[in-house]
Amino acid sequence: MIFLLILPLAIYLIINCIFAKKFEEIAFQKGYDNSIHSFALCFWFGILGYLYVIALPNLKNDCNSNGANIKKECDNDIESNLCKEKPNKDKYDKLIAKAERFKDTFFDRNYRISTYESIVQEMEFFASENFEDSAIKLEEYKSHLELLKNKKIK
Repeated sequence: MIFLLILPLAIYLIINCIFAKKFEEIAFQKGYDNSIHSFALCFWFGILGYLYVIALPNLKNDCNSNGANIKKECDNDIESNLCKEKPNKDKYDKLIAKAERFKDTFFDRNYRISTYESIVQEMEFFASENFEDSAIKLEEYKSHLELLKNKKIK
């Protein structure tokens, strides 16, 4: 009798854990690290936690699309005000700090790979503008990404 009461609870907890893990991955893909504790929110609050993760703005696409849009506009109109926008030192320094922070972390490998892919994409924009030592950093981050993908580093 007790088994019949515990079995549905165990099934619910397993399914809830699977959904919470999936939504945590979605939060990572949106550009958030584990500081928002998306797994715990989804696990403990259920549907409300899932809705919270769904409502999070996509940080990765915002950064990447801005750079791509500026570049497209510059290709079309050289005298545009958008073309006068150059990569700034503050964004570059934040990107370098993020890359260095993620080099030796113990986050999930897939999360680190997706983070480094976004870092490489952003660094390509800086390298295309010949910003400081961005070309050297770009190569360094590409090689680190390959090592991560080939499981040669933890």
